[in-house]
Amino acid sequence: MADKDNTEQPIKIQASGAPANGVRVADAAVLIVDPTDTVAPQAQGILQKAGFESAMVCADIKTALAEIASSPPSIVLAVPGDANADGLALIAGLKDGGKPYSGPILFLTDAQDHNGHRDLLSYAGTDFVSLPLDPIELIARVQSHAQIQARLDRRTRRLDSALALLKETEKRLASELESVRSENRERIDYFAETHHELRTPLNAICGMSDAMRQESFGPMPDGKYKEYAKNIFEAGQHLLGIIDARLDLTRIEVGEEALEIEDVSVNRVIEETTEMLGQLALDAHINLEIDIEPDLPIIETDKRKLRQVLVNLVSNAIKYTPEHGRVMLSAKRGKRDGVLVLVVSDTGIGMTAENLHEVMKPYKRGDSDETGTGLGLPIARKLIEMLGGEIDLRSAPGRGTSVKIELPVSIPGQSPPKAATG
Repeated sequence: MADKDNTEQPIKIQASGAPANGVRVADAAVLIVDPTDTVAPQAQGILQKAGFESAMVCADIKTALAEIASSPPSIVLAVPGDANADGLALIAGLKDGGKPYSGPILFLTDAQDHNGHRDLLSYAGTDFVSLPLDPIELIARVQSHAQIQARLDRRTRRLDSALALLKETEKRLASELESVRSENRERIDYFAETHHELRTPLNAICGMSDAMRQESFGPMPDGKYKEYAKNIFEAGQHLLGIIDARLDLTRIEVGEEALEIEDVSVNRVIEETTEMLGQLALDAHINLEIDIEPDLPIIETDKRKLRQVLVNLVSNAIKYTPEHGRVMLSAKRGKRDGVLVLVVSDTGIGMTAENLHEVMKPYKRGDSDETGTGLGLPIARKLIEMLGGEIDLRSAPGRGTSVKIELPVSIPGQSPPKAATG
């Protein structure tokens, strides 16, 4: 250990150079707190000779706290006096002051005071330097902690900058999200209003043209008028279908479609679907068949949305299947537990691989779709995703199309139904 004359001897360690990691220790501000006024002058002299340009001395905690508040140091050297009394009080003042100090605290203590060392380090101290001071030890420890603190400060600044950027980005995204939500609400309001305004006259057109084509009030004077009435009726129905489909898709996209979970019999949903579309298949001279595995479990899902999916898929299959073709709707247990597999297949015209990719996009249609809205399959996919399922479309030109749905027996994250329906 060095004696008091060590302050007059040359010091081998220099702190003023820039180390390999780019941290200049000479730039580190050192605050020496020494209520005893016995060690600080020597420590200050050692550090200044070693190149620490900023080594300030404070004689009491109050002055030290004021200095820390105005210009936080890189490292604090503290002479605790009595470790279990003055030392702990010193730490408490530094850590719990008006502007708490979070940097390293090195205590200059008696080398024999092992209990004091333990108490100070366990409470909040960072390290200690034994008295009497050895310049080599003092400089090495101060230099090491100063470099560590400089790196921590630099990383903290980078993190603070990143955090500020994230907060600004979050704020901007929240503003943009609210703007999008507002636009979506305006869009669905517009569609709903347009839907109402268009449906009213279209319903009247369809109703009157239907009465005319069926000659409800007597025979038409000319068969051509009856054909015109039929065309008007079909065109009106087509327009109503387009309006309903676009409103449905808009509601789904903006999250306006809520789930209504209940106990559902898939058998019954399939029967309802075929009952609704039976006449359509009959008029098109299509054989509509069902194949349901016995004893399928009751599932927890949204019955209306599931039925809408099946109606969309089956009516689409009927539309693109030539006369005397076949459309099959089947349901069975999947290979995975808790999953049912529903398949709608047809012997229709089929699609190319490129068309398969396009028809799943909203407002896109296959090459053969000259009159469709281009929304049936996208709506079906979005509804199945809402129900927690997956949809897979396979087709080939001239070989028909198959749409497979993997449907969970309960929707993930949804509460069980309160009431059961068939």
